[in-house]
Amino acid sequence: MKPLIVLTLVLSIPLFSFAQRMYRYGCLVNRFGDTLYGQISFDHWKDPERVFFKEHNASTIRYSLYEVRAIMFPGSDCYKRIIDQEGPKILHILIDGNRIQLYEQLGGYRQFYIGFGSRYDPVVVTQAAFRPLPRYFNTKEFEYKFQYLDPRTESNIVTDTLQLKSTFFSKSFLIDFAHALNGNAGFKPLTQFHPRTHFVPFISAGHAMMVASGSLNKTWLSPLKFKKESITYVEGGIDIYNNWFFKGFRLRLSAGYLPPVTVSGQSQSDSTRWTLFYNSRQSIITVGTSLIYGHNLGKVCPYAYFGISYKLQILGHNHPELYTKFENSVANFSNELKYYRAGMTPGLKAGMLFTRAARIELNGFYDWAFLLAYSKKNGYGIFKNTAGLGLAYHFSRQPEQQ
Repeated sequence: MKPLIVLTLVLSIPLFSFAQRMYRYGCLVNRFGDTLYGQISFDHWKDPERVFFKEHNASTIRYSLYEVRAIMFPGSDCYKRIIDQEGPKILHILIDGNRIQLYEQLGGYRQFYIGFGSRYDPVVVTQAAFRPLPRYFNTKEFEYKFQYLDPRTESNIVTDTLQLKSTFFSKSFLIDFAHALNGNAGFKPLTQFHPRTHFVPFISAGHAMMVASGSLNKTWLSPLKFKKESITYVEGGIDIYNNWFFKGFRLRLSAGYLPPVTVSGQSQSDSTRWTLFYNSRQSIITVGTSLIYGHNLGKVCPYAYFGISYKLQILGHNHPELYTKFENSVANFSNELKYYRAGMTPGLKAGMLFTRAARIELNGFYDWAFLLAYSKKNGYGIFKNTAGLGLAYHFSRQPEQQ
């Protein structure tokens, strides 16, 4: 079990430790007011002071916040740059209203700003600007009085009877507040893009083929020839991935079950000499980890992958037999082989996810070199290889760019 845990940790490193810069299509307004369209890499949640931009077939340009006025991603999040006494700051637009706008500062100290149109710089919203009014009996809502200086009229504006339910001065509280100041209409709420690590559970079932084989070295057990055995299997697990930091890679943790199946082999039958037989009936439980890498092939197949796996296989109901038979005489060799109940096995995986929601998966695997039995005296081992093909169902939509 320890090798499996170590391998899982090693395979997890690329997903959580090594960052690969990713780009999204959007537009950037530079310091001259020009709007540039292209691919933008902007780590607003981590390092908002660096903006990387590249147009089609052009080299990447790095901008500082002094050189950027605004960043916009169509249908998603928008950002505005301001410069105050502390230097440039990047603000995420939470509410873009006809009367006022609401911004959230990114990076460093978290503050909220209220805006009054493009002609005026946003100002910080403080808790002191709000004063709760007396609450009526049996009411869950507070009413607040809010006072601010409107630069458009150069006068103090006092607004009361703002009924806000959320926790005082939380983001949702301020969004409701901006909504109310805009008359509950004429505003555009904007969502903030943030890379997330996704955990997608799945179940799978399919058909597998088990093939046993013996060592190549010549011993008295070498004449054993094994049959191919077919069996159904079920599997469940979870895919872990973050397409922003390490696009295309996924870590898959899974567990499977194969019902009891007979692995058998015998030497060539001959009426003039003893025939060698090997039989073992066992069920198999697998626990494994896989690192897979794939690409989007279009709407029909949003993800096609290939990867490597490493599994712990545990045998149950194992009743192995090794014996020779000639006419009606049987000779058992119960101590000739050491039989294993568990072991590690490497493997390969490949598959394709279908439908736009990427819920249906056609997958295949091949696990090899699982040691069933070994003769220390002769150096002879019996190994099991398993190949399978199945269908899986994923319980969550697979986002392509998040």
